[in-house]
Amino acid sequence: FKKTPWYLLSSLTTKGMGFLLIPLYTRYLTPEQFGALSTLESLGRLLPVFMSLYLDAAFGRYYYLEKDSVDVSRVSKLYSTHFWFLIPWGLLVSLSTIFLSPLIIDDLPQVSLWPVVLVVGVQLLNQLSVMATMIWNANLMAKKLAIFQIIMSLIAVCLTIYFLAFASMGWESRLYALS
Repeated sequence: FKKTPWYLLSSLTTKGMGFLLIPLYTRYLTPEQFGALSTLESLGRLLPVFMSLYLDAAFGRYYYLEKDSVDVSRVSKLYSTHFWFLIPWGLLVSLSTIFLSPLIIDDLPQVSLWPVVLVVGVQLLNQLSVMATMIWNANLMAKKLAIFQIIMSLIAVCLTIYFLAFASMGWESRLYALS
């Protein structure tokens, strides 16, 4: 229970930062632009389910079991299995999503193919970074994980504010900030 405050702080901070952006969205975005942003963010939250098939959870579980193993090759095998599953399968899901994206963005006239490609690419790269955060979780490095997540959220929020308020990039500002 010593590590719980770090997980709580990370969770509250990262979720709270998104909440703080709502007044900016209402000031700088039209309802149509906000709808386009919400649609692409929803796509970005749904893609990891199909890209990883939640093997990241299995990776974390088996890493925890194998990390103290005398045989280091077992941990290496776990890494490579996860990595080599994620690359071809993630690319297949990514390319399929990009190919089918006209069906997704058909009702969003202000959305071109480029933002969809950006969302898909970011989610594929995020799936690779999940391995590192799962290792931090398995090794009970709560402080390191919390600081990393808070810093990444702060950077994304600051970039969103800059792109939205000062660079006048509209609804795409959040997508660029998250990438």
